[in-house]
Amino acid sequence: MKINWIFQKEDRLDFKTGKQLKVRLKVWDKFGNFDATEVGYIDLVSRKPIVDLFDYESKNEIFLQIQNIPLNTGMARFTGDGLKDVEKVYIGDDEYDVDQDAFIASKYMPSDKYNIPVKVVDKSGNEKEYSLKVTLPETYYMATGIADFSIGRNYISGNQEVLNVDNPFGPEYFADNIYNEGRIAYYGRGKYKDKLRFVAHIDTKANSVNEMFNDILKRDKQTLFQRVEDTDYAYYPTYGDKSYIYRDVETDGKIYLKLQYEKSSLMWGNYNTGFTGSKYMQYNRSLYGAKGNYTSNETTKFGDNKNNLTAFASEPDSLYGHDEFLGTGGSLYFLKNGDILSGTEKVWIKVINSNTSLTEKVIYLQEGKDYEFDPYQGRIILNKPLNGVTSNINEDIIQGSSSGNYYSYLIVDYEYIPTNSQNMNEKDYGLRGRTFINDHIGVSGTYIKENKEGKGYTLTGGEVILKATENSYFKGEVSRSEGVQSDNSFLSFDGGLNFKKIGSDIENISGNAYSFSGVLNFADLNPIVFSPYGNDVRAWYEKKESGYSFASDLGDKELETYGGEINFRNSDRMKTKLKYESMEKKDYFNSLIDKKETAGIQLEYLITERISAGLAFNHVKELDQNEIGTGDLIGARVEYEIDENTTIYTEGQITVSKSNNYETNNIITFGGEKSLTEKLTVNGKTSFGTRGNYTEVGADYNLTDDYTVYLGYSMDGEEDINKITGGQRARLNDKINIYQENQFVKESGRNGVMQSYGADYEIYEDVTFGASFQLGKIELPDNEGESKRKAISLYSRVEKADFMLKNKIEYREEKEDKKIRQYLTTNTFNYVYSDEYTFAGKVNFAFTDDIENYKFIESSIGLAYRPVENDRLNFLSRYTVILNEDPKDSDKSKAYIIEFESIYSLTERWDLGLKTAYRKEQDTYIRASENSVIINNNIYLIGLKANYTILNDWDIYGQYHWLVDEKESDVASGAIVGIYKNIHRNLKFGGGYNFSVFSDNLGVDDYKAHGWFINAIGRF
Repeated sequence: MKINWIFQKEDRLDFKTGKQLKVRLKVWDKFGNFDATEVGYIDLVSRKPIVDLFDYESKNEIFLQIQNIPLNTGMARFTGDGLKDVEKVYIGDDEYDVDQDAFIASKYMPSDKYNIPVKVVDKSGNEKEYSLKVTLPETYYMATGIADFSIGRNYISGNQEVLNVDNPFGPEYFADNIYNEGRIAYYGRGKYKDKLRFVAHIDTKANSVNEMFNDILKRDKQTLFQRVEDTDYAYYPTYGDKSYIYRDVETDGKIYLKLQYEKSSLMWGNYNTGFTGSKYMQYNRSLYGAKGNYTSNETTKFGDNKNNLTAFASEPDSLYGHDEFLGTGGSLYFLKNGDILSGTEKVWIKVINSNTSLTEKVIYLQEGKDYEFDPYQGRIILNKPLNGVTSNINEDIIQGSSSGNYYSYLIVDYEYIPTNSQNMNEKDYGLRGRTFINDHIGVSGTYIKENKEGKGYTLTGGEVILKATENSYFKGEVSRSEGVQSDNSFLSFDGGLNFKKIGSDIENISGNAYSFSGVLNFADLNPIVFSPYGNDVRAWYEKKESGYSFASDLGDKELETYGGEINFRNSDRMKTKLKYESMEKKDYFNSLIDKKETAGIQLEYLITERISAGLAFNHVKELDQNEIGTGDLIGARVEYEIDENTTIYTEGQITVSKSNNYETNNIITFGGEKSLTEKLTVNGKTSFGTRGNYTEVGADYNLTDDYTVYLGYSMDGEEDINKITGGQRARLNDKINIYQENQFVKESGRNGVMQSYGADYEIYEDVTFGASFQLGKIELPDNEGESKRKAISLYSRVEKADFMLKNKIEYREEKEDKKIRQYLTTNTFNYVYSDEYTFAGKVNFAFTDDIENYKFIESSIGLAYRPVENDRLNFLSRYTVILNEDPKDSDKSKAYIIEFESIYSLTERWDLGLKTAYRKEQDTYIRASENSVIINNNIYLIGLKANYTILNDWDIYGQYHWLVDEKESDVASGAIVGIYKNIHRNLKFGGGYNFSVFSDNLGVDDYKAHGWFINAIGRF
């Protein structure tokens, strides 16, 4: 929606460098609800001062931040097919590209009736216009489903013991008794007056009636291939009718339900717990189970919902993983675990102040926009390299070390499939509620409980919020944890080549955590005197006891930090900061391991439009060799922007007085950035200090708009770390993308190297090939060997109107204490030979070469024949190969199956069907003596079916099957006849009789069976 904004102000505006216009858009509905954007800043004269003294955050593009106005909308889905030579389709004002002669698009629109203009543009530029009628009602309901129930009785003669086998329909199925079976499947969605919405799905699968709903709330067990591929090949690979599968529910179980009423919701299925926004009570996992949320329509004048309550419960069969990576200066990072559940990863960057251990900044990343993720490999590739030592975000002149005060970490939370030796959570549940007593006072509480095998975890806490204005507030939280939230949290300093476990190995730990913080913005007191940016008072107090555990910080150290700062903009050319910071760390046994206090003042002044200068004084107390020392330091900084391409700066600090236990901390730093050309930028700094030297240099070379080369080197003498990172990203042309990165690390006696290469080649418009290779090695100290990691991935994709092929081949190798090699390939294809013939299939293979030697093959290839000139005939076929060698299951099996099935409508009343199949299988069973027994089976099947419609209400059908086991000379045959009455278009009722005979070559296990059944089928 376009808004014409006419701004008029009677008073004269003072336009000059550094002045900004603060912009925020608010929209109210007739009930007083409002939506609001973020605050944006528009520069009035120039983009910013030449020297950015005040670090202005110029935001010319702002996004929605608060959304409280109810949306009376519906989603219209538009599809097009057979659009040969069509390039674009316009629906209203929106443009859509046509791919493979088809397109699909969705739009959210208010409930109403529409007559939408549609324009089709072919590759020659010719246009055709149409009109499309669309109705989005305030109330609607759509559903489809089937219920199939049977009862019957079988009469057995001969050897009945061979029928004493487990089956889903109960022990009566093959016994001389009455049995039953049934299945219910349903999908529906609807809306009532734009307030109540629902989506529901259930599929019990075929089972006995008394067990049909057993495990209805459990997550289905999935194979590796089910986790890495789509669901388009659930039954026959193709039906030849160009149909496709659209997944409208997110569930890994038999049931999905989501009810939404205005802002509130209740659901069962896949969800994120979403407990975020607090310091020590975060819990944001991707689970399967129940979740409910109540949110009131009333809001405070600041846009906060007055009342909110969220609860969840789950029995997870995945484990929570938490990995932290210090930025390497590169883009490639490997998670500790592989086989990640797709869609469960949450990725962000946090910047830590080393003086206070506080998180100064958090940046949440989005897949596709900010990173690429391979869930099987557990590999993340950032779109931009991440440096471990980050820019001085608070502009501190005096530093605690030569490398600086701020460090950047890549954080990844995820769910993964555990190995057999890792304990699973038995049940997880949680509750969080918040209420605002009035516009200014809010309180909340959180409760989390995890029941694990042998141990549990509990988190409880409360929070209070006091808001004077939107920018002046106080927040306080108190919480307690018992137990360890996760045993799977790791820290890596080399991009995932080597990991260090975070957290305590001590069981039954417990502890408290406290966090209090407040901000007072001077502009809220007097907006005429004080600008809204850079004038405030901040204070905080945080304490985490060593036994406290939560998702984002599982360390077993006690941390206490507190302090405050005052920021004041004296004028457009001067700013002042006063601060006090205190940080203390203790180990689990209460021994002091780190302590630091800093009190200081800092002034910065914009001398000219190109030169800025600053002075600072700090009084410091810190722990050194188990003794507290004090020191007074003075620092200065000068930055000079020579021209728009060159900036240089120098910083210096000197210890003017100190105690005997304080180590002198003198540092001189020289740095700068130079754009040598429009394409090449170099930057670097070097610091010489009494505690150690630090050097960092880097270069970015944009050979073209599509090709960037980067190189970085850092040397931290204080931490004994040397690191070189170099890489390149390029779009060589419209067809080829490449990336390459190398990292060399020397750290505390360990030498390591990580290499990564990748390419995407769009050979033709619809044909793409890609490859990647990663190799990492680190030498462990004290001749303890080395740790290696290798990964290779190849993929190709062909997508044409009549042909689709996707395949991927991956290899992963890890070696430290033991060597693991894993191979995986997934392949899918679809080929429309003509309007009559369609081929489709998949071929998947996985093999793990280690102590367990896991092997699995799953493939299916199918052909569908649907004659255009003869609509009476339909033909389906497939060839399947299954191999399962799972070391966690002592039995092994492999099978080869070929099937043919056809239906022919002889007349309007006669339908004839034929099915033939051949199965060759080999099963290996391990006896208690550990000797293996191999059994081979070669089985043939022929089935015939006939259906006859009497009038329009009665159907008669018959089937005959003949099954031969060639190896054992066993023969089984059977027939079934039935008659059905269509009582209603949604219900039919019938019954029949079945006959079956089995004989083996010795006559020992011969039996005969016959019996009756009654069947009712409802559908809608």
